[in-house]
Formats: sequence, C-alpha cells, structure tokens
Amino acid sequence: RFRQVPTFGRFTIRKFRTRVSDMKQFAARDYEDVLQCIIPCMEGLFEPADDKIVHDLLFECCTWHSHAKSHLYSDSSLHHFHAVTRRLTDGLRLFQKSVCPTTETPKEAAARVRREARRAAQTTTSGSVPLPTAAPSTQKPRKKTVKTEYNLDTYKIHAIPDVPACIREFGTTNGYSTMAV
Repeated sequence: RFRQVPTFGRFTIRKFRTRVSDMKQFAARDYEDVLQCIIPCMEGLFEPADDKIVHDLLFECCTWHSHAKSHLYSDSSLHHFHAVTRRLTDGLRLFQKSVCPTTETPKEAAARVRREARRAAQTTTSGSVPLPTAAPSTQKPRKKTVKTEYNLDTYKIHAIPDVPACIREFGTTNGYSTMAV
C-alpha cells in the first residue's frame, strides 16, 4: 500500500521503493514519510475493534512526533506535549495488550532460521552435543512462523516520557550538541 502513495513536493514525501515492513535503519526522513502516510495505508487492515486502537495509536505517534520536532516551546505547548506523551504511552500499552501478539515477518522468520542453523552448527562442532545420525543436508530447521509480542521493554520506549521534561530543562535538540569539546 505504501508503494501506491504518490510523491508530494520535491522533498516532502519520497516514493517508497521497498516494503515498509522490510525497511531497516530508518533515516529521520524515512520515519517522517512513513508517519505522514501510514494512517490511510493501514485503513481496513484490522478488525474494527483493533482498527480503532491502531488508528488512535498512529494518530498519537504523529502528534507526538510533531511536538518533539518543534523548535519553539511555550509552557502551554510543553504541557500539551506532556499530555500527548501520556496518551501515547497509554496507547502503546493498550496496543500491546489488545492487538498483539502478532506473527513474525518472512524476513524475520528467515533470519531466525539462519540463526538457529548457525547455533546448531556451532554446538555440533564444539562437541557438547552429539552429532546427529542423519546427514546435515537432510535436516533443515523448521520454518514455522513464531508468534511474537510487541516489546515495550526497550530504551526508546522507556525514554519517551522523559522527552518533555528534557526539553523543558535543556531546550530543543537543535540548540546544543552532545559532541565532546
């Protein structure tokens, strides 16, 4: 669906060349393009109860991102940013509880199968596990998809509530550098 979204302006929204679920190492512009286009692209993909939760969460992500990238804040805008942050974190927990678990993508499944095969090869060469009686070429790792849970235990998710307070204390991120002097 993302590939059907036309470009907009010269540098506003670029054409999506690959499947968004397969994209890795997003640049900031890629993340913004996905956020700007995701709500209409996700329309009708979920059951009605889940669809509302997903659309509300996507809207909160877009709102939070627009507040976070702002360069000028007042007390009232920071207060509103804090409220948006609260709604975003509540939405993330609701999404994890209601919509998930999901299944892994084909790319994730292939990576898991390769990882399991590599681990199995390392254990058989180290001698800790007896070698199988069948030839290795006949034994393939199972390619079933595994149910996965949305992981909220990452630093990025953990740091979201701290962003408004950090902006209040240190200012916007364009006003300072973390580079050692």
